[in-house]
Amino acid sequence: MTTRARVILILLVAAPPPTPSGPSDPSASRASSAPPVSSADERLRTVRERRAALQKDLARLRSEERSLLGEVERLDLEVRLRGEELRETQLVLQRTNEQMDATVRRARELEDSIANARPVLAERSISWESCPTSGCCSRSIAPPIFSAAIAS
Repeated sequence: MTTRARVILILLVAAPPPTPSGPSDPSASRASSAPPVSSADERLRTVRERRAALQKDLARLRSEERSLLGEVERLDLEVRLRGEELRETQLVLQRTNEQMDATVRRARELEDSIANARPVLAERSISWESCPTSGCCSRSIAPPIFSAAIAS
């Protein structure tokens, strides 16, 4: 039983039974002049009505409690799901960063290779252009179109 339900139960049990405060009518005067057994029966009926009302409120509060617990459980699952999504995203980011680093290393290697090959290719281009006859350098690696690109 929750604290709220306990407080309601205590207040209802401790409250005095209602007293009629309306205009006097003959039936009310007869009820007040009835034997004490009738008064006890009336109080018993009133207590039972209050108890039934409290049980109804208690059932309502318990259902609210179940729905709140269900909501808390759903929120807990959402938090765990978002945590797993975060870990997945972090792993994908780490893998992507590693791939980017590998690509940058490869690009630097290629740039170094080009820088090392450029003087050799430029020298061959110069020797091919200085050849007096076109037939003697037919086995040269660098054609005239390529040598202009290397010189720039």
